[in-house]
Amino acid sequence: GNATSLFMASELPARSVKLYMNLIGTAFPPGKFYSMTVPWWHGLLSKGARNSVAVFDVHWYAAWSGKTGAVGVVPGRVRALCDQPVQELRSLFREQVEHFAQELMEQVDGLRACTEFSAGTNQDALLACNDLEVTNGFLEEQVTVMDNRSIE
Repeated sequence: GNATSLFMASELPARSVKLYMNLIGTAFPPGKFYSMTVPWWHGLLSKGARNSVAVFDVHWYAAWSGKTGAVGVVPGRVRALCDQPVQELRSLFREQVEHFAQELMEQVDGLRACTEFSAGTNQDALLACNDLEVTNGFLEEQVTVMDNRSIE
């Protein structure tokens, strides 16, 4: 709170410099991220600040989703395999990103960002897809969905 107060009282907001508050979901108990961070965010900053200068910034990695999201080279604990048709994988990637983006939009008002995501398809790099058509497709789907939702 103190650093935020110092920032908000400085000349930086008037110079269009934004305050990015990076929040990492894995630092919170499973299923509690938004219920813990959003009330804190609302108490920390006014609605005006949240819509003009303060950015709720999260990281997102589908690769850490295991069976619900990861794509890899070994069947079992992944949702799909790297050698499936690229259009099938892109559709899967798009669905995952849409779900993440929709939840962010529903839970957080004001400015939003996802300043870190990855083309990695599996938390174990040795099991992840390495075909550039697949990884570039994953990255393109993330950028497109975030851009369409006005998530920086």
